[in-house]
Amino acid sequence: MNKTKKAIVIVGILLPLLLGTAISTIQAAPAQSANKVFLGLSGYPTSTGQLDNIISTMQANGLNTYRMSANPAWSGGPHPYHEDFVQYFLDHSSYTIIVDRNHLYPPTEASATSARNNWNTIRNSIFEVLEAYPNNQRVFVELINEYISSDFYPLMQSLVDEIRAAGYTNPLIVDKWNQAWTVIDDPLDNTYQGYHFYFNSWSPSGALSQMQTAQSKGIKLINTEVGADFNEYNSFTSATVSELNEFLSQTASMGIGNTVWMNENQNNMPKYNSLGLAFPAVTAPQSGTSPTPTPTSTPTSTPRPTATPTATPTSSPTPSPTVTPTPTTTPKPTTTPQPTATPTPKPTPTPTTPPPTTSTAFADGFESRSTGSWSRTITTYKDTVSVSSSSPCEGQYHARFYTSGSTSTRENAYLRKSITSQDVYASADFRIVSSTTGTRILNDNGDRFYVLRFSDSSGNDIALAGVRREDGVNKWMLFAGNTYKTSAAVSVSTDRWYNVELHWDAQKTLAEMFVNGVKILEIKINVNTTANTTVANAEMGILYTYSMQHPMLIYGDCFKLST
Repeated sequence: MNKTKKAIVIVGILLPLLLGTAISTIQAAPAQSANKVFLGLSGYPTSTGQLDNIISTMQANGLNTYRMSANPAWSGGPHPYHEDFVQYFLDHSSYTIIVDRNHLYPPTEASATSARNNWNTIRNSIFEVLEAYPNNQRVFVELINEYISSDFYPLMQSLVDEIRAAGYTNPLIVDKWNQAWTVIDDPLDNTYQGYHFYFNSWSPSGALSQMQTAQSKGIKLINTEVGADFNEYNSFTSATVSELNEFLSQTASMGIGNTVWMNENQNNMPKYNSLGLAFPAVTAPQSGTSPTPTPTSTPTSTPRPTATPTATPTSSPTPSPTVTPTPTTTPKPTTTPQPTATPTPKPTPTPTTPPPTTSTAFADGFESRSTGSWSRTITTYKDTVSVSSSSPCEGQYHARFYTSGSTSTRENAYLRKSITSQDVYASADFRIVSSTTGTRILNDNGDRFYVLRFSDSSGNDIALAGVRREDGVNKWMLFAGNTYKTSAAVSVSTDRWYNVELHWDAQKTLAEMFVNGVKILEIKINVNTTANTTVANAEMGILYTYSMQHPMLIYGDCFKLST
């Protein structure tokens, strides 16, 4: 972010003078979490090779947090979002990542207006990150960068409300401009705020005064951009780097986190090193387990809303450096109601060929209200995986898998659990929801979808269980070894629970499918038709759709993985 706008320079110089530059003695603020703080780097990565360099630099300097920025999706900027960069960072380090997808810049009313005009895109971008890394406490989600307008806090509160109502527990972070510090209500107390400080315009005392004010209100802090000069490394001086060092040291003792802006990759680091940038010694924050949401409301069944969050302002006054606007509360968006159809009881016929006794390797009934025990959540664009309480098969909660039907090609929304086995069973209860999918479920012969899958370490299919339309009838389908079989022994209909079980025996190269305890299909394959017979992943949800032409909503519950 080349911060070169003259107006911003003037505001940046005046604000510290007005807000506390003259303060010479800073009183000790309440410690946020002494010496257990988020400290690291911030910027645009351009490749996984550069991420390796960033991780090495973090390790050498005792850092623990990287804020990864991307241009807003509508802007067409040179640094688009790369989910593969996020995954690479997680896979190749143990550090925290802050995902900054909506890196709005410059901080002007024109930029804020552009953001309001594209608010659905902003919200979708946030939920894409949450869906890819649900309830992962290493993945912070930054809602927007440097949004300057006075409706900042109402908009941020609305987003936090929606995220928590959807059941996501990830840490969240918002970066204000010069709006008055305002508490954001988060039932999980897992939302942080920050301000951006560059010491060619701020003094350490002025910046620390801002930190004191926020902490006095009980606000947890991570400043996702701090630096010596917003004009980047050509303007750094020994004096401004020294002031940055002072600020980093003081805030670390107050338990406040910071990430130092690097621009692209580590462009600023060589100059910083030559001028003596010194990171304070800190202890990495404890990641722990995912917090449990406070049961103040039922998670919504639509975690990526499309309604406009607040009325779009017709005009937004430019904030004055001498007056701090006080946001007023705006109505929070309503969530999409859950289908109210009463499910029919799950049939339980006497099994004719029950599977043998097995040992449970993993089970999830989603009563934790999260999917955090799974290895990964995988979705295509506009498709979602979440936890809901609208119609559980057992207990109070169930998984919710949704594909939008926005493309006739493959769509998916599913959960993956890693396992290594050559003889494995996966079972789960599924309910196809007619209010979204339609009672016909599939329209044309050959249309199909899958709800359970075993795949190898390269992601290749080993065996899948699902539904396929043949001769105008929806039939259960088993796929293995590049072939498939179908069965109408148990009818397929909407708004009722079915127990579906998939079995793979590598020694026999045998795939079997059970519905409601009855074995309805099996396929014995030639071992040469599959690349690997060892199961590395068991997956549940909408594995993929083929030519669906409409949205699909499936509830899943009581998953069990046995060997």
